[in-house]
Amino acid sequence: MSALPSLHKHIRRAFLRVVLLFWGIGMLILAAVWFTGGLPLQLVRLNYDSIVWFSGMDQACDAMLAPSLYPERTLEGWRAFFTENLERAEHNATEREEQAALVRIRAAWEKFQKEAVPNTLAVKAGLRELESISEKSVLRRLDAGLRWRDAVLLIGALALMAVVVAAIFVADAVSARIAHPLRRAAELLRARPVPGRSLALPEPQTLDVRVLFDELTRQWDWLGELDALNVQRLLEEKHKLELILESVEDAILALDAQGRVLLVSRRMLGIVGMPRAEVEGNPWPELVHSGKEEGQDAPGNRKALDLLLNAPARGESEVALKEAGETHAFRTRDRDLIIEGRVAGRLLLLTDVTEKTMRDTLRAEMMDWIGHELKTPIQSLGLAADLLNRQRDGLDESLGMLIDTVRQDTERLRSVARQFMDIAGMTPSMLRLVPERVELGTKLDEWLAPFRLTARESGQGLLFTRNVPVVVNIDAERFAWVLSNLVSNALRETPPGKNVEISLREYADEAGKKYVEMSVEDEGPGIAPELEQRLFRPFSHGLTKGARQGLAGLGLAISCNLVEAHGGSLRYTRGARGGACFVVVLPLA
Repeated sequence: MSALPSLHKHIRRAFLRVVLLFWGIGMLILAAVWFTGGLPLQLVRLNYDSIVWFSGMDQACDAMLAPSLYPERTLEGWRAFFTENLERAEHNATEREEQAALVRIRAAWEKFQKEAVPNTLAVKAGLRELESISEKSVLRRLDAGLRWRDAVLLIGALALMAVVVAAIFVADAVSARIAHPLRRAAELLRARPVPGRSLALPEPQTLDVRVLFDELTRQWDWLGELDALNVQRLLEEKHKLELILESVEDAILALDAQGRVLLVSRRMLGIVGMPRAEVEGNPWPELVHSGKEEGQDAPGNRKALDLLLNAPARGESEVALKEAGETHAFRTRDRDLIIEGRVAGRLLLLTDVTEKTMRDTLRAEMMDWIGHELKTPIQSLGLAADLLNRQRDGLDESLGMLIDTVRQDTERLRSVARQFMDIAGMTPSMLRLVPERVELGTKLDEWLAPFRLTARESGQGLLFTRNVPVVVNIDAERFAWVLSNLVSNALRETPPGKNVEISLREYADEAGKKYVEMSVEDEGPGIAPELEQRLFRPFSHGLTKGARQGLAGLGLAISCNLVEAHGGSLRYTRGARGGACFVVVLPLA
């Protein structure tokens, strides 16, 4: 692993190389610009000195022709000045033409010194020629310097461009050493490799990428082990779930959000009349009118189940389905499958209530028969007891006591017979409701009017609160009996000076269906914990406080049946102030 360079060192070295290359090229360009800029200036300065000396020689010629105009020096002084400037110009000559002109000037000057009558025309002509040569040389030197400068700048620009291109290639090479293995690794992972198999990662070119790939390989191996462990657990849980589904008596059908069958129990397979392999994983709508038939009643059952799944109203209902040639009554429950706060599908459960329905029917018929059978003899006993009571004058005291006992027992028998009749007629399956659309708050105000007078006379408070108007479909006469029973019980258990509170609240469930919740809460002692689980069972909790005669528990049992017949529910909770709180839930209209 140590043989590979680290990413930090690799980038630092490449960057230093580029910086050094830029620095070297820049220094060369600066030196070339300095040299090409200084050499022409030096040559121009030399030519300028020559021109100054030429001017001095020209002035000396003029002074020798007209000494009176130039009194600064004597004639010999001007001759020496001319000779001195000529020698300087000869030493400073840089061009061939300039050297040739100086030779001619030297010859003309010597001839000028030998002539009896001095003539400076030849000397001045040479000076004019020399000045012209110097001026042309200056311009030529300047042009050559500019050309050299432009050439140096062009070469420097090209060199810098080459360095930039080299830097780009270096950066690309560095990025390739980093990006190419990572991109290939990403493409490999994007192809969704199977957990548990080794990853064919590319060969890294830097130490850092190799460390990353080693850690990725280690994590992938750990993920494969975890996946194998999870798969084994899922298989075990699936096997347990299959065993549970095979053992339950309920028929279960689970659909996903797209309508495909996720899960089906053994009994549901018998109802739909198809094997498991043709049901699970297939869209339910396609199964309604197709599939291998295992019974002549299966198509009708599937259509009935499809009507339940497509019904606008959801919740609990009853349906008749044929199973093994016999008609069974099932209580259906349609629920949403909620996973992490979202609806992931639907769950349909069918509970066989055939025997329960038969028992309820037989019980209702038996109670009805007993009530009717008791009615005639009780009425006869009551008439006989009334006749004996009218003729008790002259009878001894013991016979009078017997007559009173007969009358009291007859009245008690009448009460028992009435309760039997109430139980027979208050079961949800036997009730015949006449629902109407009412605003519940207005009806409650009307029904609570007589209880307000009773509460005022007893020193109790009867409070009614509601937030918004709620409209429900109820049988007003039957539901008034529910409110009367709950409020009368609350007033009976509430001591003077305390309150009974009735409130209405509207809410919606997870599926968006709206309900109204009516609560009746008192400030009494509450319900004993051992009685809370069997409050709504008839004849299940003995005598209650204040019940002087008759059987206890019938009121709550009848109320519960009435509420369920309206499609709602009745439950008990402990109130916020320690008393009893009964909550009635009804669907909104």
